[in-house]
Amino acid sequence: NRTADYNTGYSVGAGAGIDFGNWRLGLELSHRSYDDSQSSWGHAEVNALMANVGWELDYWESNVFYLGLGVGPSLAKIQRPAHVHHSYNDSLVAYQLTAGFGHRFSEGLSGRLGYKYFSTANGDEFDRLYSHGVEAVLELDL
Repeated sequence: NRTADYNTGYSVGAGAGIDFGNWRLGLELSHRSYDDSQSSWGHAEVNALMANVGWELDYWESNVFYLGLGVGPSLAKIQRPAHVHHSYNDSLVAYQLTAGFGHRFSEGLSGRLGYKYFSTANGDEFDRLYSHGVEAVLELDL
C-alpha cells in the first residue's frame, strides 16, 4: 500500500449522547480534511459516524477528567493532483481515542478541551489516514 502523508488539516463534528453518571454513550458525525500541496498526494477527506463510550472522573466542584473510545464506519477519499492519474475512495472502519478536561459552566452548559487520536483502517490502495488533534467541545444538556 501507498502511504499518504499530510501535514495540515482540520476536523469538525457534531454529536448527541446520553449521560449515565460517570459513563457516557453517544454518536458523533465528523468530517476531516487533510491537505499537502507540497506532495503528490493532494487532498484527502474522511467522513465518519462513530459510536462512542466515555468515562468521567469528577474533581473539585465543576471539573472532570475524561477518557473516551469510539468506533464506526468511515468514507475516505483521496483526490490526487491532475497530473497523477489515481484518486481513491474507500469505506473503512475507523476508531478514535480521546482524553482531556471538562468544566461545567452552568446546569445546561459545559465545555471540554482535550486530545483526540483518529485513524481509519488501511484501504485497498493506501495506508490508514490518521490524525492527532486538540479538540474544543461545547456541550448543551437538554
